[in-house]
Amino acid sequence: MKRKLFLLLVIFLNIGFIHAQNIDSLKTQVWSKNKEHSADAAINLGNYYLLLNLDSAQKYANTALTLIEKDNLLKFKYSVNNLQGNIYENYGLVDSAMVFYKKALESALNEKSKKRLAGISNNIGRIYKKKLLYDSSDIYYQKALELNKEIKDSINLGIVLNNIGNLNSELANYSVALVYLTQAGDIFEYIKNYSYASYVRNNIGNIYFYIGDFEHAADNYYKVLNYSVEINDLVLEAGAYNNLAITHKFLKNYERSIDYLRQALSIYEKINDVDNKHKALHNFGVTFLEAGQYDSAYVYYMKSLKITKELNNLKGMAETIGDIGEIFFQRNMNDSAEFYFQKSIDINKQINNPYNECLIKMRLGILYLNQNKLLLSEKYLNDALQIALQIEATDYSKEIYHNLSKVYQNKGEYKKALLLYKDYKTYEDSLNKSDAILKIEELETRFEVDKKNNQIELLKKNELINQLELKRRTLIFYISLLIIVFMVISFALVIASNRRKKKMNKMLLQQNVEIKEQRDEIEAQRDEIEAQRDMVYSQKLDLEAVHSKISQSIDYAKLIQSSILPDPLVLKERSRLFCFI
Repeated sequence: MKRKLFLLLVIFLNIGFIHAQNIDSLKTQVWSKNKEHSADAAINLGNYYLLLNLDSAQKYANTALTLIEKDNLLKFKYSVNNLQGNIYENYGLVDSAMVFYKKALESALNEKSKKRLAGISNNIGRIYKKKLLYDSSDIYYQKALELNKEIKDSINLGIVLNNIGNLNSELANYSVALVYLTQAGDIFEYIKNYSYASYVRNNIGNIYFYIGDFEHAADNYYKVLNYSVEINDLVLEAGAYNNLAITHKFLKNYERSIDYLRQALSIYEKINDVDNKHKALHNFGVTFLEAGQYDSAYVYYMKSLKITKELNNLKGMAETIGDIGEIFFQRNMNDSAEFYFQKSIDINKQINNPYNECLIKMRLGILYLNQNKLLLSEKYLNDALQIALQIEATDYSKEIYHNLSKVYQNKGEYKKALLLYKDYKTYEDSLNKSDAILKIEELETRFEVDKKNNQIELLKKNELINQLELKRRTLIFYISLLIIVFMVISFALVIASNRRKKKMNKMLLQQNVEIKEQRDEIEAQRDEIEAQRDMVYSQKLDLEAVHSKISQSIDYAKLIQSSILPDPLVLKERSRLFCFI
């Protein structure tokens, strides 16, 4: 028997983020003499309080509306009507929200603003979806989709694709839903908006989980986990761990499931999220119970029960107490099982929780059947059957008919037993057919999804091929351009080089002429110098001849003088003998 699990499913994205400005400054501007500033500040305050305090948001929206109507500030009509629509939508008053959204649509049409038309069309589509008017919802979503494509608004395009995906998911058009959601996820991942990408991937994982494709579900939950770590979103991270734990439980990977639950529980304790801590502890109990580890299951169920009592969460108490009874039932501890089953039934009656009341009464009836307490078994199984038929719980009805037939068989009332057994077989056949149909639908969905994924992959490959071809052509173009530029530059360099050579040759020729002239002049000067040198040399010879003759004359004169005059020593000696006056 499948036990109840708390699965954290995120179904849709919010429409946008409210940017918190300086609140005190905005509150001051509301009373500004400039009415436009006042209206704008009131609208911003209304948007700020939209997710914090709806009464405050309503107060500022009314203030803005009064200013706009009094001073005919037409440019603010779209914003205030859209704000009023958001407020009433958050109150759950979808009809009132639609009135204001339609007014905002009229303003957007008058302004001819495609961005505002896209935004308000998305809002109206969301209201129609809440009213279960799916065709009208799809019409407005498709309008928003086309407008966002036209204005190339990536974020809002992704949001609308996500909303269309969720719409088709509710209609059980899972293959179509996955196509739209995958496109939304790709957009958010491309622009690195990992917050939105996480929610979309979680929605994709939920669809795969629902159709029983746990491997693909886990793949998407892993992506959510990675993104949550990237953006440091602990709540999202814990939710991803929880979803992965539940997915691996269905895959009977109990150890991995327990490990992920520990991770989730650690985060919930860190951020003091008591309610989700209780759910994680309950999931521990469910997983250990299915794995047959009853002692561990009991420990975690008791921890979960303690929190539900502190929170006065009667629904959680009833379900946890019933599960504790199941532990004792599995261990054949009948008195304890009976005690907890009865206690769970009492709480379920008090809070009018028929689904869980039906489950526990059925389990108690089977407990009495095993003990051969046939009257008590008959009573509780008939009570459970009545509830099951009212809430159309066919899987419970089948099991109850089967056990009731055993009760009457043991009582010897074979006719009743046979009739009930026939009812059991009818339900079994019906459920088998339903299971077969679901299986076929699941296979068809997987086929369609694979087909769509293949088409998407083919489109991506074609796009990649086109991009590569474009890159190749671009590369060839630039290479050709570079070659041409290189050739032009080379040609220019050759021409310039030739010009330089010609110029240099001309200069060399001129220099050669000048050098030749200078050489001829130098040779002429050299000949002249040689002639002068010869003349000087001749003069030198003549001078030497004259000098020789003069020297000879002097020598001859000296000879004559020496022969006529006495010896100088004799003259010097004789001069001493004379006294001159």
